[in-house]
Amino acid sequence: MILDNGQGPVVGFQLGGRADLIPEVQKFAASLQAFGDLKVDDDVEFGTDTGPFILAGLPGINLDQDSPDYKYTHHSPVDTFDKVQADILDRDATVMALTAFWIADRPQRLASPWPQEKTAQMLVDKHQDTVLKLFGLWPFGNLGSAPQ
Repeated sequence: MILDNGQGPVVGFQLGGRADLIPEVQKFAASLQAFGDLKVDDDVEFGTDTGPFILAGLPGINLDQDSPDYKYTHHSPVDTFDKVQADILDRDATVMALTAFWIADRPQRLASPWPQEKTAQMLVDKHQDTVLKLFGLWPFGNLGSAPQ
């Protein structure tokens, strides 16, 4: 689970291609209505640290945030601690802690790792394979490729 998109409030859960988890996570998200209407989808996010989890067949859960100005400050000299808004930090930390507790305290696993074939096919279906191959990050060889 990653919270890495700036200072904004969490607005949803991106499940790293794991559409199979949407129903369970939607039930959990509904229990967090005090934090607003949290969207749940199976979007794949490689612009943060979820990538290695996704490539390993695990749900790389990104806590999506509403941080429109982060694209201007991200890893720049103005990306400093004084920009932190305490109320949003408290809110996001609470959502993250509740999510971690919910995953850890479940009577059954939220998810098991997918085999490489299934992960590769999901990434092809989500149109992530081309950029991963371009950057030399595709660990699946010919998996997910159309038969020759």
